[in-house]
Amino acid sequence: MTAVRRRVEEAPEASPPTLAVQAYQRLEELIVTARLKPGAVVSEAGLGRQLGIGRMPIREAIKRLDAEGLLVVLPQRGVLVSPIDAGQFRLQLETRRPIDRLLAESAARRATRSERDEFRRLAAEIVSAAERNDVDGFLACDRACDQLIATACRNPFTARAAAQLHAHSRRFWHAYRDQEDLLESASRHAGLMRAIADDGADAAVSASDQLIDYLDAFAHAAFGRG
Repeated sequence: MTAVRRRVEEAPEASPPTLAVQAYQRLEELIVTARLKPGAVVSEAGLGRQLGIGRMPIREAIKRLDAEGLLVVLPQRGVLVSPIDAGQFRLQLETRRPIDRLLAESAARRATRSERDEFRRLAAEIVSAAERNDVDGFLACDRACDQLIATACRNPFTARAAAQLHAHSRRFWHAYRDQEDLLESASRHAGLMRAIADDGADAAVSASDQLIDYLDAFAHAAFGRG
């Protein structure tokens, strides 16, 4: 084992998330699941009360979500939850495809043994959640998959570029999904995770493309569902 590989394998666990990161993650979840409805105008103070988190972490989270296009800060008026647009989503997928290819290839090459074990565990868990029709459980696995790939790729620049695109994908999918989409999406995500864990970089890139192909077809169908 090389010295670099050994340092990766022996890297300590990440520190607990800061309050600002917790606020960001919880607000993103509320937006993705439409508990904060598209087009709604909310206040910084109201969001802080809803989450039980102080003003400064909430403000930092809002700024981050504004930069990612999930919220829009309206001076002197509040914060707008961005509308959902199927056409814009397909453009996001166009951008996401090459980024996700790089993520998958890098994660397949660089993941540690423990990360590969976690990919296998999440693959089984996301399919199980879909079979139970557990949408919240599915979304939690989806987010965990994205975060694990972001860590395993060992490239924070690629990971940051992908993060906002993945959040938009989860929200769009949640808005237009049906039962068949839950099972199909879980299968594609599980295939990607298993490829990263066991099948090598080329298979991981192929599995990533298959996931994006599914999402692109899903977006096309969504025009008729809206």
